Amino acid sequence: MKFPIVIIIFLILAGCATITRGMKEEVTFTSDADSVEVWMGDKNIGYTPISIELWKTGKKITRFRLPNGQEYSHRLETHITPAFFNNLILIFNPTMSMLGFCLDLLTGAGKSFEDETFTVEYKKTGERFTIHIIPTKKRGENYILVSCGMGFGHIEREEKKKQLFIPEMYFELIRSYRDVVHYGFGVNPGYFKEKDRTEVVKMDSYLLFKLAPRADQDKVRVYFLGHAGGGTFWTSFEEGEEWSNSYFYFALGLGMEFNEKIYSELLLNGYWNDCIKMPDSSVGFRVGYRFNL
Repeated sequence: MKFPIVIIIFLILAGCATITRGMKEEVTFTSDADSVEVWMGDKNIGYTPISIELWKTGKKITRFRLPNGQEYSHRLETHITPAFFNNLILIFNPTMSMLGFCLDLLTGAGKSFEDETFTVEYKKTGERFTIHIIPTKKRGENYILVSCGMGFGHIEREEKKKQLFIPEMYFELIRSYRDVVHYGFGVNPGYFKEKDRTEVVKMDSYLLFKLAPRADQDKVRVYFLGHAGGGTFWTSFEEGEEWSNSYFYFALGLGMEFNEKIYSELLLNGYWNDCIKMPDSSVGFRVGYRFNL
């Protein structure tokens, strides 16, 4: 089972090579003249020098209003990033390769804004000054996520027994790119009650990959979250029986984040592992807190 897990992780990382760099990019506007007002469409974002984070999809028109009231419009240009062509790693699988290309094109993750410098001239005086447009590469953020959860699920082994999961803890070390892509390592100690057994103790360790596009709603951030990963788990039964296994999992959930620290999510999970040979499933709820590093 470990070999398929490695292949799956490889496909995730290679097939969507540039989405890990995000669907937004920070752009800084500077000028060698004072009080140049910057507008993005109909929105006033301030005076140079100033930075703003922009989606890399769609046409972006910036207006610069000079101190004397004269305006100058400029379309922000983008280019395809070299990492976009990492999708060619999957050229042996045309379907996966095309999926990677389309995903990067539709989300804008395969693009980057151009680093531009241009000159603007006052119409009345002929005075000239320079405006700079400087894209800033995304920097990964590292944090520890501590959360607890409760849910109900079932695992089909030879005994065909259902299992009720009692509260579990999650400790995850995560690297994030501006709330779009998260990946890292986690451990999950917990226990659950199983039919015909009084107590089952378990310990999971796993890799994770999360895709989390978000929609801001005032101070509460709502997002749709996808998870994928693989790992190992160790289980101990009250009768003294013990067994371990490796698995691959996926999860879909709706979550909310409060003040960028506390979050909650409702999860629907699916698992595949060695001894079960069939998909497990569970529904649960998690609440967590993020510690920035």
